[in-house]
Amino acid sequence: MNTKEELQNCLHEIKFQKILKVELNNHFEDLFNLQDKKLCHIDRYIKINEQIEIIEKLIEESEQIVNKIKLKMNKINQPYKNILFLRYINGKSYDDIAFITHYSTARIFQLHREAVDIYDKKFSNSSNSNYNDDKSL
Repeated sequence: MNTKEELQNCLHEIKFQKILKVELNNHFEDLFNLQDKKLCHIDRYIKINEQIEIIEKLIEESEQIVNKIKLKMNKINQPYKNILFLRYINGKSYDDIAFITHYSTARIFQLHREAVDIYDKKFSNSSNSNYNDDKSL
């Protein structure tokens, strides 16, 4: 996976977590509804609990992926760190990032390109493993 794909994947993982959390809440509501109605549907209760366990595991795995990328981003100097966090963790558009950081949108495009290059140079050898501890950038 190249750098851009890794960063895009981070954004998709965060969106995936949101989807899973909605599904998780729906399953919890189903459990509460079964309890409120005092219905003794053991099979249904067991299936819902199994689904909850699966979803919680998926969320945990996704959070681990995102946290590894966040740790990498944190090792990059400003303003590049802010650009990457706003874009790939918070899902902000380039215009939104420009507004937040008080740069022009054109400057954000330039800084973003530089940030991705720095990220790539710093972590390209470790993108599929743990983050690099080199603090030179």
